[in-house]
Amino acid sequence: MHRHVWKHLSYKARKLSRMATMSMFGPLCARLRPANVAMFHVGRSGSTVLGNLIDQHSKVFWDSEVFLKYLERRQRRGLTLGETAAASDAEKLLRSRMRLAGGIIYGCEIKFFHLHLLNLEVSAFVDKLEDFGFSHFVVLRRRNLLRVVVSSVVAHHRSQFHSRLGERAVLTQICLNVDSVSIDNDQKPLLAFLEDYQASFDALDQRLSGLHSLILTYEEDVLKDPMVAYGRLCQFLALQEQKPIVRFGRTTPFALRDILSNFSEVEARLRDTPFEWMTKDD
Repeated sequence: MHRHVWKHLSYKARKLSRMATMSMFGPLCARLRPANVAMFHVGRSGSTVLGNLIDQHSKVFWDSEVFLKYLERRQRRGLTLGETAAASDAEKLLRSRMRLAGGIIYGCEIKFFHLHLLNLEVSAFVDKLEDFGFSHFVVLRRRNLLRVVVSSVVAHHRSQFHSRLGERAVLTQICLNVDSVSIDNDQKPLLAFLEDYQASFDALDQRLSGLHSLILTYEEDVLKDPMVAYGRLCQFLALQEQKPIVRFGRTTPFALRDILSNFSEVEARLRDTPFEWMTKDD
């Protein structure tokens, strides 16, 4: 068996064993936990590769997008957010997931649109996290928000959201409907998505002022070498770096002009807006 496959299987086995143990002793061990950390992002920003790297650390329980499966279950059951106390249920879920970490660092990822679906405002949710014992906050940004939208649309079109390292990227050309983009369980104009992303990050930056926080950017910390982001995150959490395996690569490494069949229309729509430069950043 290939040594990387064997390492992956043994890593998974250790994780499952630890989860079983911590489910029994979690409340007791939690008192000794050095930190709880939440990482905010909008997706398509390197969160998968970074989350997988830190999840391989022996002193971290990384819970990825903690509300994702909960929201998916609600959708499958045909429930709207007004039918039950969704926000309250989500908070209970988070508390129960935290117990699985036992005495090691618990980390999870928060997407702005997940909070929106749960009727939770960003600033108020940070208040909740502090009440729950979260002491560390990470913001993973991708400066080119147009790339976030395009990558999301391509991923939905292909039904493939991640690529393994070494897997050849395939160019998928799309026509981006600038008047009606459908991603993040929402449908609205392209400009509205970009403005909402920016507003969410601005609100988060304001709320995190004075708290123990780390700002990472896809362009500087993940794109060329995700181990840069891993190293900065380990330092932030006062962890000694280990030797994780980088398992994921880029899904859409192509120029926007090549991806967008209506590039000129997108360029025109963003002209004379704060996002104009994003069409030129390839």
